[in-house]
Amino acid sequence: MDYIHGYKDKALKMFDEMIVDNVPPNSVIYASVLKSCITLKTLPKGRKLHMEIAEEGYDSDFSVASALVDMYAKLGLMSEAQDIFDSLPNRDLVLWNTLLLGYAEFGPDNKVLHCFTQIQLDGLFPDVITLACIVRACGNLKSIIIGQKIHIQILLAGYENDRFIASGCYEYNWHGINKRYVIASVRILVLGAFVAGSRDLSFNLQGYMVVLLSNLQGKTSGLNSFGLRDVMV
Repeated sequence: MDYIHGYKDKALKMFDEMIVDNVPPNSVIYASVLKSCITLKTLPKGRKLHMEIAEEGYDSDFSVASALVDMYAKLGLMSEAQDIFDSLPNRDLVLWNTLLLGYAEFGPDNKVLHCFTQIQLDGLFPDVITLACIVRACGNLKSIIIGQKIHIQILLAGYENDRFIASGCYEYNWHGINKRYVIASVRILVLGAFVAGSRDLSFNLQGYMVVLLSNLQGKTSGLNSFGLRDVMV
């Protein structure tokens, strides 16, 4: 970590030397230096760079604007990140996820769900990062219904074993979710999948519920008979 910080600090010093030598930076250099500001958590330098970027007209460059959104989001200034994000005519999933990660970390959680709705309206398909952020926000907001729907999307996409998803699911499972309510709701999905002939999905959902119950009980094994009976078809 010290090596990385030293490298990023050197990058900032080299950038300052470029300015002194009247060497004009381009979009690639601006984006790289902004990443150094993130690593070093140097917000004043980042704000100064933002002003220079705007003066030089690079704030409309997608790579530079994305780096600015990333910097403000990772440093917790979500209002600034949102303003720059909104100024861009086109937003890809990577940029959406950058904003989502910021809201998932610093809040408010309802903005995560709002962003998720907008992502779908833009015709984009959520990936592992998107879904993990949504699950975490659902846990914080105790939004059981949306959380269940997202869990099903995770299963259908085959993301249930992803470490990033697992972290989000942990947050979701430990924020007051009612175990009996979750079991009853997912059991309906299990039965529906079984009746429809999708045995693989039915079994996957059963396995998912076993894991969920384990997390809710704070165990990795030894589920009580009530939980297993209600999950199994």
